[in-house]
Amino acid sequence: MQNQDFIAGLKAKFAEHRIVFWHDPDKRFIEEQEQLELENVTLINMTHASQLAVKKRIEIDEPEQQFLLWFPHDAPPHEQDWLLDIRLYSSEFHADFAAITLNTLGIPQLGLREHIQRRKAFFSTKRTQALKNLVTEQEDEASLDKKMIAVIAGAKTAKTEDILFNLITQYVNQQTEDDSETPRSGPGIVGNAQPRNGLPGRGAIAGKPAPETVLYRSLCPGRPTAARLAGKKCPADAIRQSIRPGIYGDLACRSSL
Repeated sequence: MQNQDFIAGLKAKFAEHRIVFWHDPDKRFIEEQEQLELENVTLINMTHASQLAVKKRIEIDEPEQQFLLWFPHDAPPHEQDWLLDIRLYSSEFHADFAAITLNTLGIPQLGLREHIQRRKAFFSTKRTQALKNLVTEQEDEASLDKKMIAVIAGAKTAKTEDILFNLITQYVNQQTEDDSETPRSGPGIVGNAQPRNGLPGRGAIAGKPAPETVLYRSLCPGRPTAARLAGKKCPADAIRQSIRPGIYGDLACRSSL
């Protein structure tokens, strides 16, 4: 974990709570907590501290002071927790990667920690920031995954149509780059000048439709819709116009496709 993320996670907790509990049963951060310095926060190592004495200090002696309570073990059962009443109005800090990431994203559901941990490879600094712009506090596993897909696709929203539009755009742009390095004609290749069903046959294998044709037919099925009869273009037209206007011109959907 990067130190800046570690500190940022703690600061975020103290921005909303006066008391923060930190349980570290593996003692992974025993050195970090000894050297930790947070402005206006008192760190108490609870290894040998009297819980009743700490309770008195927090609630009676210093009722306005912020405290970070570090424990070298898991939280005890409620019936054995002398600090339970304080714990209920305080917050708990987790120092693992997934917990820090959730805190960075502003998602309070710690139940997503395992889900985040399994997708650790996704979370570069750039992707994490992009995902933060899309998420809300009410995320679940499915919605979070969809927004991660939106980030990878470069979509500005997590709407399905925006994700598909960006993926198709990237695909067609890649095909354009490939075309610049591929011969225009050859055995079994239908060149740009050979349209198929009124559509450019760029890169199509003889006897098979080009990928653009497949996409076009998928987005514009054969029977005219009310939108087309009203003079509106189907999604495929919008895609073609936006990403390759020079090739496709002002082609509208055709009922014969």
